[in-house]
Amino acid sequence: MIKKNSLKKRIISSALLLGLCISLLLTYQAGQFFLKGIDLSRERHMRAVADLLPDNSTTAQWLDYHVSESWDHVPEKIKKAFPVPPSQLGEYRKRYENWWYFAPPEKSFVVLLTINSSGQQRYVSNIKERGSQQVYPKGVLSDPMVQLALWGLFSMLIFITLFYWVFKSAVKPVQSFYQWASHLNLRSSKPEKPDFQFQELNQLSNIIHESIENISQALERESDFLSYASHELRTPITTLRTSITLLDKINPCPTEKEREVRSRIQRSSLTMKGITETLLWLNLNEDVSLPCAKVNIEETVLNAIEELAYLHANKAIELTVTTVPGSRNLPEAALNIVVTNIVRNAFQHTHRGRVVINQSLSHIQVINSISIEQSYTGVGFGIGLKLIYKMAGRLGWQVTERRSESINDIAIYF
Repeated sequence: MIKKNSLKKRIISSALLLGLCISLLLTYQAGQFFLKGIDLSRERHMRAVADLLPDNSTTAQWLDYHVSESWDHVPEKIKKAFPVPPSQLGEYRKRYENWWYFAPPEKSFVVLLTINSSGQQRYVSNIKERGSQQVYPKGVLSDPMVQLALWGLFSMLIFITLFYWVFKSAVKPVQSFYQWASHLNLRSSKPEKPDFQFQELNQLSNIIHESIENISQALERESDFLSYASHELRTPITTLRTSITLLDKINPCPTEKEREVRSRIQRSSLTMKGITETLLWLNLNEDVSLPCAKVNIEETVLNAIEELAYLHANKAIELTVTTVPGSRNLPEAALNIVVTNIVRNAFQHTHRGRVVINQSLSHIQVINSISIEQSYTGVGFGIGLKLIYKMAGRLGWQVTERRSESINDIAIYF
């Protein structure tokens, strides 16, 4: 069995992934803004420093900045870091050595080509090393990039906490709805529906409740009809059996043909009596057992084939019957219904081809040919194959059905 995805896990994982992506994106963006702010601030200072070179000097040092009038007077470390000098006014270059986001670089080199207030060209450069005491504060937590990462992590934790609280408050009504729906059945559809706090859940509960009530009412009507019809059939069946008994007394010596007809009527009346009793039994909710007796399974199958012979009389059907003599303790009426149903279906739905009936003391199998355009509707005594499955389930029998494009195979094991 393939395990389905959990909606709860999908929502949680999607929300956490979204929160993590947003946190990482904002942290990265804040880090980029921080670095860009450092560059803008440093460039602004370097432009201001460009005015501090005296007119009669070629180079000057102010704080950490070095100002020179030509590239030849720029410090050698700057020349080594930037082999090609800046060529355009306002060109700002930087280079870091051994640097990653969460620690300051071991060395940083910057150079700017600008002009002073007098319009003279100046090269302003700056060199900083990690060991310089006036540049980088001590301690990992004092690093701005580390602080940004910690703020990102802290915001992610806040998001997870808020999401957990919101999700828990939203899931509680859904769990309540699940508990209510899992206990719904055709017998418990009448109790009042609780308020699930959300309009969508309340509307869904109304739809489910109304659907179950409609199904319950329909099944109740069908059950009542089945019960009433079964009870009402008892009177004509009793009349029919009484008339047969009276006929035997009026004419105790009938012809062979008349005896055969009487025997068929007697057998049919007994079958109808058993059917009504079985239908009444199926309509009961209690686990009431049907009376069992020694039943000749072979005779039951052969009688069903004989009584339903008219269904294949004018068809090009090859009938093959294999039986095994013997009896078993089984509910006779239920067995008659099952056997007659599957034999009737085979005869009715086979227009040409073969019908194979195999019977043993443990099972009955019917195989029949079908055409592609035919539909398998399962008729017989108005109860259909679904009721056969129900009857088999109540009796502990097993029903197997296999179908291909040209063959239908149904077997009942008892």
